[in-house]
Amino acid sequence: MISLHLEAQMPEHLVRLNAEADSLMDVRAYPEALEIKKKLVRRVMSLDSFPAEVLRLQIELARISRRVADYPAALRYAREAVQFGEEFLPHDPLLSSAYNSLGIYFYLQSDPEPALEAYEKAYLLRYELFGPQDPRVADVLNNMGICYEQMSDYRKALERYHQAKQIRFDYYGDCHSSVADSYLNMGTCWHKWGDFRMALDFYAKARQIYESDLEQYGADLVLVLNNMGVCYQDRGDYLAAEQLLELTLATNLKLHPPDHPDIATSLNNLGLNFFDLGDYNKALVYFRRALDIRERSLEPGHPWIASLKNHMASCYLKKKDYDRAYGLASEALQMRLDHFGPMNRDVADSYSDLGLYFEKINQYDSAETNYLAALEIYKDQLGSQHPLVADTYQRLGDCFLIQGQEDQAVDYFVESLRIKQKSLGVDHPEVARIFARIAQCKLNDPETGLFLLESNLTGLGSLEHPDDPHSVFSPLVALEILMAKSELLQAWQQQHQDSTRLLQIRAVHDTGLKWMDRALQSFQEPGSKQLLMDRFYLLLEMILENCDAGFAQTGDSEWIERAFAVSERGKSLLLRESVAKVQAASFAGIPDSLRKEEQNLLLDIAALERRIFQAPDSLKKNLDGELFIQKQNQYQLLGQIKETFPEYYELRYGSQAFRLDKLKSYVQQEGLNILEYFQGDRSVYVFLLNADTLWMKRLGSGTQLSSKVKSFREALTSYNPIQDAGKDLPAIYGAMAYDLYNMLIEPLENLMIGNRLLIIPDGSLHYLPFDCLVGQPVGPNSAWRDMSFLLNQYSVGYAYTVDLLLRPVTHYSRSASKMLAVAPDFKAEGDLDPLLYNEEEVNSVSTKWPGTILSGPDATKERFRKEAPNYQVLHLATHASANDTMGSYSYLAFQGNQRGGDSTRLFARELYNMRLPADLVVLSACETGVGEWQRGEGMISLARGFFYSGSKSLLTSLWKLDDRSSSQLMTSFYGYLLKGETKDLALQQAKLDFIRESSSVRAHPFYWASFVPVGLMDPIEVPASNNWLKWVLMGLFSLLLGSVVLFFRRKRPA
Repeated sequence: MISLHLEAQMPEHLVRLNAEADSLMDVRAYPEALEIKKKLVRRVMSLDSFPAEVLRLQIELARISRRVADYPAALRYAREAVQFGEEFLPHDPLLSSAYNSLGIYFYLQSDPEPALEAYEKAYLLRYELFGPQDPRVADVLNNMGICYEQMSDYRKALERYHQAKQIRFDYYGDCHSSVADSYLNMGTCWHKWGDFRMALDFYAKARQIYESDLEQYGADLVLVLNNMGVCYQDRGDYLAAEQLLELTLATNLKLHPPDHPDIATSLNNLGLNFFDLGDYNKALVYFRRALDIRERSLEPGHPWIASLKNHMASCYLKKKDYDRAYGLASEALQMRLDHFGPMNRDVADSYSDLGLYFEKINQYDSAETNYLAALEIYKDQLGSQHPLVADTYQRLGDCFLIQGQEDQAVDYFVESLRIKQKSLGVDHPEVARIFARIAQCKLNDPETGLFLLESNLTGLGSLEHPDDPHSVFSPLVALEILMAKSELLQAWQQQHQDSTRLLQIRAVHDTGLKWMDRALQSFQEPGSKQLLMDRFYLLLEMILENCDAGFAQTGDSEWIERAFAVSERGKSLLLRESVAKVQAASFAGIPDSLRKEEQNLLLDIAALERRIFQAPDSLKKNLDGELFIQKQNQYQLLGQIKETFPEYYELRYGSQAFRLDKLKSYVQQEGLNILEYFQGDRSVYVFLLNADTLWMKRLGSGTQLSSKVKSFREALTSYNPIQDAGKDLPAIYGAMAYDLYNMLIEPLENLMIGNRLLIIPDGSLHYLPFDCLVGQPVGPNSAWRDMSFLLNQYSVGYAYTVDLLLRPVTHYSRSASKMLAVAPDFKAEGDLDPLLYNEEEVNSVSTKWPGTILSGPDATKERFRKEAPNYQVLHLATHASANDTMGSYSYLAFQGNQRGGDSTRLFARELYNMRLPADLVVLSACETGVGEWQRGEGMISLARGFFYSGSKSLLTSLWKLDDRSSSQLMTSFYGYLLKGETKDLALQQAKLDFIRESSSVRAHPFYWASFVPVGLMDPIEVPASNNWLKWVLMGLFSLLLGSVVLFFRRKRPA
């Protein structure tokens, strides 16, 4: 390194000024130091007799500007230094430093060719001035190696690194930091070239030297730890990677200001690790923050910005947000093409990821075209043995396997396997993963497939031990391999009718469930847990298939009990966690202060997410930065809770034992027939549980059911007797309704007891009101009220999961036991249509159920939030908006300017952190029961939001209903509740009354079937005022009856 300190002959006041700036740099006060150096260079230039000092200061200005990520200024100062040096000091060593400074700028801008040109000038000058063995020559050779590495010419890069290392080693000895720098760069080069063992060897040598003096080499150690973390990540050792990368981020945050590019690099690498672990939502948190930093500090179109956009596209692809994924991936590709041209590994990365996008949307020809384009570039730039070449072969194999072209798939998998065995070794999870893919291609020959798979798992025994914290497997890889093994065993069992295989398959499934639990407990983002359930829902379906076969062969009911418990695992995971969180706190003694801290964090995060959802793009970045900080605080707090209160954490997030004995007692006590449905990709199953039996039956394919439900719902909700006057609507409707009845109800109806049904829906069945199915064929031109609706025979209730019947969500106390009825006035609002009957509705129901009415200007969101926690019944007669892509942002509308956003809209997301311990919430608004369906969780809707808040049951709607019908149904419903009826029976009677009292047109299910009761169906405690009235009326009736009896007694003797 050329010294950049001012010489002693400079005027004393300038020397002091320079020393002040250097002191500021020592404490990383770079902006302040920069201002002093700018002032200093102007004063020195004015003296006109110290050219070397001017050049030194210009180089300093370029370096400090890079430190504060002001790259345009860094380029300007570096060019000024080169120009000044070439003019006034053409043979001075300082000119070589100016060339070096210019090269560093271009390297940081991912522009290696001009960087290499500048470094070559520096090298020639230093070689001439100092000779070939001088360490200053080694510095430039090192930088030239970095450029070749950036150009993917790893052979030339390693040559330059080796030359630099040897000069430094001979000059300084084997423990000098510059030798460590060479080891670090050689490790990075081997890493990129795909030889992880060589990379880790060189990283370890660098680390050993840096750790010898942490105070002096702390920043260098951070860099080598980061690279080691990424290398472990690429090898599949994600736990070791996360520990190193977390340490790197924490250290960088101490060393640099929060918007420094090095912090963005740490965030990017952690995001990639979370992505590989399957925690896609958490990965997005890190990628968004890193992108914000890079877009602030780098030029538009910089390759590092493109990389982050590509990573985010991959996350959205996993989340099945295909439009957003394609937009980001295409943008990243164009940026890379503009910067690098067509033959670059980053461009190949884009083609490969676009190939995956086309594969996911079933455009396989386009997928193959993009994969092959990536493969050609990788081979040209990296050689044919690089891990990225292997990954691309694997993706091509997957693409052909999905299409059922097993022979072509095997060819590609074998090519991938050959490379991965060489780079990773034979006993590696990624190698086992490829063998699993090859084995999947052998389902027609399961014996061969099992031999291939099992013979290559012998060195990886930890697959069978998910609880082993040192397992080499990530949960995602383990689950993929176990599912492949299960399919092969199932194929063998079906071919040979070998019942012994059933238990072997069961053991594989048990291991898979443990791996799934391990993954779910490791994820901190709820959305990532749901995505994991969606990705491996097929495992649950395979278990049900195994149980179905097991029961058919053995007749042992334990198979059905197991299947029922597994079906429950696939329902309302996050809602069950919400309940478990409250119950865990009561058992595990977690301090109130910690719970309040977490609650406040969740409230802050929810508020920020709402603001981001509604904000214009120009404001989203600043809000994303705030959200990242709060998310980091949340992750740290959860880590603290896990470490300090492990029992509480296990109760909160661990899988709960399924309590069938208690459920049977509950069902017998309530006189229920529970029908729980499981809709998988391949099959639909139904379970019936009542006082006499637990039964299971396969009903057909999931695709077939979805199609039938969609057609039926469209016919039901598009009812228009005027427009369709020429059609026999009852016959058309009846055919579809009877078909669904025969599929969903009839197969188990002979086992049902009594007249109460409780439906646990799954998949498309969340959109179906069962009570409007018909149990008999419908003849031509039948009257609507004469149809044999299920409503005539059964009361129908719904629940998200039977588990919550035994541990309901209600966990907060309230101070009152009356109704709060809300009816905003939308007549003055332009965005929402007036509700003509909503005020009449709340006035009518309040005559039956006393309480408070908030109508017109009083029906504000603020008043509702303040008062609602104190009421037994909440009745909301208002507009609602269902969001079928982001269910958490479905909302209820309150009084006020509807363009005002948060102040007039109550989002489902807000309800998750509210306390509303109502016995019943009536959402007399349109589409409050529908929203975004998420596999493994259910319908993310306003109705579910109220369950999160602690409400026991809801009455909600599945489609838009006119408020006249709603008002009539609600008045009747409350009347039956006052008589002590259960909620399902009260709604059944209200609907029957409606049909009986309505015109022939309005007897159509469109007008009455929308409302469905969800949750606990038990009767509601009648308000005291109504009890008092009931006793008075009973007393008067008794007196009257007594008088009549006395009258007759007196009459008789006469």
